[in-house]
Amino acid sequence: MPRKITATPRANTSLSLLSGKSSVMSGVVKEMYPEATICPYSIRPNAFPYVQLETISTKIPCGDTYEGQVNKKTGKMHGHGTYEWLSHDGKGDRYVGDWVNGNMEGYGIYYYENGDKYEGEWMKDNKHGLGVFTRANGNIYKGEYKVDNRSGKGKLSWNNGNSYEGYFYNSKLHGRGTFYWADGAKFEGIWQNGEKHGEGVITWSSGKKNKQTWKHGKQV
Repeated sequence: MPRKITATPRANTSLSLLSGKSSVMSGVVKEMYPEATICPYSIRPNAFPYVQLETISTKIPCGDTYEGQVNKKTGKMHGHGTYEWLSHDGKGDRYVGDWVNGNMEGYGIYYYENGDKYEGEWMKDNKHGLGVFTRANGNIYKGEYKVDNRSGKGKLSWNNGNSYEGYFYNSKLHGRGTFYWADGAKFEGIWQNGEKHGEGVITWSSGKKNKQTWKHGKQV
């Protein structure tokens, strides 16, 4: 599973990523992340205590590889580097970015074996802060993360032309937001745990508007 980073934030940490084209999708799907654990292996520091960081390229006993900076005193990944996980076909997950004391922290890009990609901020091996998660099927989320979950403000777009822009909590639509259908209709209102809940307004593709009241996903 991805790790975190917090060394030197890069200019794109401001997430110019969050602007640009958005594709789209339908329904709320909880993101599932493949398990990828960094081998419990400390890279052996050499005998130069006056040098804080050094750049290395090493193959770890479990088959994973790391190329980048390490803390010479502790032997842990620290600074900027690339960690690649070994898989059955030799093409496993790959993380390119910042590290702090052996954890992904700061800014980095995580490439999943299945073609998914996350680019953004990390903290203690979790997606945390602003980021963009792009699915191999074209679905895209651009927005805030907290401890590996979509939480805060963001935009979720599906590959069928639908999209949602608003607030999330624990990867579900939660709070005020607007759902856009590919045909031009939209619903503006309150969501709770992925369902419409409260008052809202639906605007049909014809331009006609209707006020609605919902309770746990059912119109009342």
